[in-house]
Amino acid sequence: MAQSEEYSPCSNPAIMSLIFRCNLTSVIEENSEFPSQNDVLKNKLSRRMKLTKSSRFNYSRRLNGRVENLTFSLNVISFLTILLGVYLLAFSGELTPKGAQFIGTLSIGLSVLAIIVSQVTPAGIDSRKANDAHKCAREISSLYRQLETGTVSLSEASEKYEAIVSAYVDNHDDCDFMLTLCTYKDEMKALKDEHRANVFNGTFKTLISMKSPFLLTCAGIMVTLLVFYSITSVNEWLNQASAISVNTQ
Repeated sequence: MAQSEEYSPCSNPAIMSLIFRCNLTSVIEENSEFPSQNDVLKNKLSRRMKLTKSSRFNYSRRLNGRVENLTFSLNVISFLTILLGVYLLAFSGELTPKGAQFIGTLSIGLSVLAIIVSQVTPAGIDSRKANDAHKCAREISSLYRQLETGTVSLSEASEKYEAIVSAYVDNHDDCDFMLTLCTYKDEMKALKDEHRANVFNGTFKTLISMKSPFLLTCAGIMVTLLVFYSITSVNEWLNQASAISVNTQ
C-alpha cells in the first residue's frame, strides 16, 4: 500500500493567495506610510487653501502699503506746492526772472505729477481690493481650521472653498504667490522649485509695487527739474547764438 503524502497549506495556491492578501491588508492598516485616498485629497485641499489664503493676505498687505505710500506722496507734493507758493509771495520782489521761472515750472510740474500719481494707482480701488482680499483670506482661513479639526467633511470643504474663491472677482498677483512660496520654502520646497520662486520675483517685486507711488513721485520731480534745466540751457544757447549773429552783422 502506497504511503499517503502529508497535506500542507503551502501546497494550495488559493490558500496562499488568501494569506498574502490578509497579511498585506494588516501591514497597510498598521503602517502610516500608506495614506488612504481620502487623506491624499485632504492634504491637497489643505495645501491649496494654505497657499490661497497666504497669497490673499500678501495681496491685501501690499495694496494697503501702496495706498499708504500714495497718501504720503500726495502729502509731500502738496507740501512742496504750498511751500513754493509761499516763497513766491514772500520773496517775489527779490526773485530774478530765472528764479521766478524755476519756481513756476516746478510748481506746475508738481501739480501735474499729483494728478498722474493719483490716477496711476487710485487709492479707492486699491483699498477696496485690499479689503476684499483680506475678507477672502479670513474666510478661507476659517474653513481651513474646520477642515484640519474635522468639523467639516472633505466634500463640503471643497464646495465651500470654491464658493468663497468664486465670490471675489479680484485675484492675487504672481508676486504675492511667489512671496508665499518663499515664506514656506521648507514646507513647500518642491512647489517653490517648480515655480522658481526667489527673493527677486517675490519679496523684491512686492516691495517695488508697494513703494511705486513714492518712487513715481521722486522720478517725476527729477524729470521736472531736468526739463527746466534743459529748457534753460536751450534758451541760453539760443540767446548766445542770436547775439553772435547780431555781432557778425
